[in-house]
Amino acid sequence: MIKDRSLRFILRRSIWWEKVTRYDLMEAFKMPEASASRTLAEACEKWPSTLVRKKRHVEAAPHCPIPPEASSETMLHLLEAMPDSFADTGLRVPDELRIAGTLIRKPLPIPAELTDLLLQATIQSKMIDIRYVGLKYGDKARWRSVLPLSLDSFQGQWRIHAHDLEVVEFTVKTFVAHRILEARASLGNLPKNLKMGLGELNYRRFKISLNPRLTKDQKMAVARELGLDDKGVIQLNETEVFYFRRTYVDIELKNDEQTVCPLVVAMKLL
Repeated sequence: MIKDRSLRFILRRSIWWEKVTRYDLMEAFKMPEASASRTLAEACEKWPSTLVRKKRHVEAAPHCPIPPEASSETMLHLLEAMPDSFADTGLRVPDELRIAGTLIRKPLPIPAELTDLLLQATIQSKMIDIRYVGLKYGDKARWRSVLPLSLDSFQGQWRIHAHDLEVVEFTVKTFVAHRILEARASLGNLPKNLKMGLGELNYRRFKISLNPRLTKDQKMAVARELGLDDKGVIQLNETEVFYFRRTYVDIELKNDEQTVCPLVVAMKLL
């Protein structure tokens, strides 16, 4: 695992930073100098059409093919998921690549005792009690028993999909981890008539109508941004539908006559 990771590091850094030295490997993986030198040689053997061994470093060959492990698409994914990991991206952020903000908010860490319980309950299918507050008007925190089925990470926010054991038919609902104010292992028993779900999100297809005020070029750009196919159709899961509507449909920019808003004027379920 570490060997494969260090080889990918050499590939990515050689292509995007033009060269990689044994000292880069020693810093990223805390490996001895001799091991770093051998790993550089192995990377050149693995990608002979892409990497060239020089006396003191490895560099990318001119006009070389870029393997998928170091493609720009892969790099953007890594930079979004783990921008501070020099060992994974092969780039020192922000010294070698500056990334201006990624989130409009930085939530406070979830208490360790809560994440411990949520993770354990989800893995072992254990019933827990949570004191949860939703965002419906006037909602107050209350205790409820749930059975976690799966974890979900969406836009930097952790959630659990769980059977709500307090409602008829034990409906599967989504609970945002930061809105769980307290949690504890449940002393109750699972209902005998519970049919345990898988915790998978259901996907639906929508026909999207863009704002007619958009120009042809703007519509092309927005369709690309939203991920619409050539028929203007998008596939969204249950979590994404709410945030898609809030971001692109239900938004209103007051006192801004220069920006076309909202971008989407209609969503038709197919």
